[in-house]
Amino acid sequence: MAFAIFGSYAYYYTDTKIEYILYAVPTLTAFSRIYKNKHYLSDTIAGAIIGLSSVYFGKYFSKKYLSRFKLETSINKNYSSFNLKYNF
Repeated sequence: MAFAIFGSYAYYYTDTKIEYILYAVPTLTAFSRIYKNKHYLSDTIAGAIIGLSSVYFGKYFSKKYLSRFKLETSINKNYSSFNLKYNF
């Protein structure tokens, strides 16, 4: 969970030092779980792979499929409307 959350934030901060800090937090969390005998090393590596792959899969999915959706809003004094369109 830590790698998925902080990895998604780090995905957007690619040009700054914040990216390294955001990747360091789940790494230190994983080491603390190993140190306290709550997880094995293989558990934390598997969690990192699953968490980070979910970030990249989510980004791929949103670029490929969610870009087809278009939300149009119209707000007037008397009414408001929201239209959701999907392009095939």
